Parts: sequence; structure tokens; C-alpha cells
Amino acid sequence: MKTTQILAAIFALFMVFSSYAEVPNVINPRIQAKITPEQIRALQKAAPMSPAGIVVLNFEGMGNHDRILQFYGGGQSELGYTGTNYGIYFSSIIGALIDEDAGGTGNFANEPSPSTVMNCASGILNVPEGFMSGISFYYCMHWDGVVSVYDGLNGTGNLLTTQPLLANSNINCNGDPNGTFCHWDLVNATFSGTAKSIALSTTTGSGLFDDFTFVNITSPSKIVISQTASSGFVGVSHTLTAHVTDPDGNPSLGKQVTFSVGSGPNTGVLGTAVTDVNGNAALTYTGTLIGVDNLKACFAPVSTEFMACSNEISYEWIQPSIPTMSQWGLILLAISLLGIGTVSVMRRKKQESKAW
Repeated sequence: MKTTQILAAIFALFMVFSSYAEVPNVINPRIQAKITPEQIRALQKAAPMSPAGIVVLNFEGMGNHDRILQFYGGGQSELGYTGTNYGIYFSSIIGALIDEDAGGTGNFANEPSPSTVMNCASGILNVPEGFMSGISFYYCMHWDGVVSVYDGLNGTGNLLTTQPLLANSNINCNGDPNGTFCHWDLVNATFSGTAKSIALSTTTGSGLFDDFTFVNITSPSKIVISQTASSGFVGVSHTLTAHVTDPDGNPSLGKQVTFSVGSGPNTGVLGTAVTDVNGNAALTYTGTLIGVDNLKACFAPVSTEFMACSNEISYEWIQPSIPTMSQWGLILLAISLLGIGTVSVMRRKKQESKAW
């Protein structure tokens, strides 16, 4: 190989590595998150509600660099935050990121709904009970990407629609003082049929997304756990009841419900029960240790891969009280008096019978 060719190859490699070195990161590595859990919940409370009949995911209420997971599916994010149950589940590599101006580490600005966005290099949103008509969202990327909608879970089945996402991260930015990723474009993707998953990917690095909107999503099946008492003695059985309804709000028959203690002295899976015609499943268990059990019930509306979970309730197991010496004395006195009274009554009756 000639010297000029070698030099040209070296220069080309240098340009490639230089271009990668210049790729901005959606996370600012020079700062640490300062936002508190209380401030995160305040962001969630201040976020606007979804319009009637429409579901808008604004991602407020999750932690900085937090995996979304079941935050919108009746469960929790990786850091333990909970959102509205829309029956939407996120693959484990999709996260939430908070703007550094709000105390997070997000290297972005001008987000459509401050201050939390979705961070994704490639991942899938699953909606097991389906959605129709279309979706819309805002995105911000340094490299090109693509969004695809399928009628099966996990990006399988028929492709209903796909759209390119062109790089746009720093086009004509202004306003928000900090953040390299500062320009957002709106995407509308319409289709026919019922979709169950959305696949997102970028050619390099991560993309940012906000205000993910579903215009016609099926209401999720729901489960609620209840009990008739909130405390009881160790060693005495306690009954839990879960009520399951379908997307139309009707009782759901034949659903297997798993009851568990998420935290507490009796932590672990308690067992399963199947719903009856009224949508109810009951399970009885006995606590062996004192303390507070935090209980929930879960079931699979469509696929066992995606579990819907109930509200959490607490039950306190307490130790039966043992009488003190003074209490024992009162008990013995009462028994003695009862015995004396019984004997007196029997003697009187015997004397009266003789008199006749």
C-alpha cells in the first residue's frame, strides 16, 4: 500500500473517531443530581392532567436516571415511584431524565413539558390490551432514528406504521439557558388496526422523547386488594380479597391472582387464587412474626410477561397480651366467686326440692 493511501486511511479513521468524540451526551457528566424525592413528587403534582379520552405520558414523577419499567403499568419505576396505570410497560433500557435546571443531570433544554423526559437509545413500549388510530410525541436526537408500530408485543407481528426520526438536537435553539439537546420536533404516526407495541431506535447514542400521546388506548384491566381488618394477633389467620375488572369495568372471571408481602416480617409470595364470577379472589394466610406486612395482589391481563398489580395495603401482626400477676389475681377471684355462686345455687335448689 502506498504511503499516501496509508495516510488517507489514517486520516479517515481520525475523522471517524473525532466525530464520535464530539457526540454530545444526553447526560451532563460534570454535575450530580440535586433534586429530592419531595421535589420529584411536586413536579408530578404540578404536571397537567391528560385531556379527556387521551393519554399523555409527560414522564413527570420519576427519578433522575430512573428506569421507567411499570410506572405507567400499575407498578413502579426502578427507584420506586408510581404513576397512573395506563397499561403501558417499558423495556428495561428505557429511562427517565430530569433537566439539570431542575436539579437533575439532563443535558437538554426547551423540553415540551418541563422537567422530565424519556431517554432511549433503543427500546420498546408494550401495550398488551392495545391502542388504535395513532400516536404522537416530541423528540430530540443528535443522530437519526426510527419509530415503528406493531400489532404484536415486543415489536413482533405486522408492521402497522414506521417513520424516520431525523437528527435535530441543536437546530435554532434559544430560550432555556442550559442544555445541548435543545430542539424538539413533533411526530404524528397514524395507522389502521390495533397496535400492541412501539419500537424506538437511534443509529448512535440516545434520543430524548416527551409528551408521548395515545389518542385511542384501551383502558387497562384493574385489580384492587382489600381486607376487613388492619391488624390482628400472630397465629390467627387473616383473609385478603382481590377484585379484578376487565377494560370495560366488568368482573373478570378465571384470572389467577398472586398475593404477596412486598415488605414486612412475612415477606414473600403468599399464594395464588382464581377469580370467581364476581371477579373476586380470596386468600387466607397466617402471620408468624410481629410487625407490619405491606401487601399487594397481581395478575396478568393478557400475557404473563406483563403483570398488573393492585394498590398496597398494610396489616399489622401483634402479639397476644399475656395477663400480669394482678390480672391473673382478678381472673382467679372471678372464677372463685363464680364457683362459690354456683355451689350456693345448687344447694338452695336441693333444699327446696327436699321441702316439697
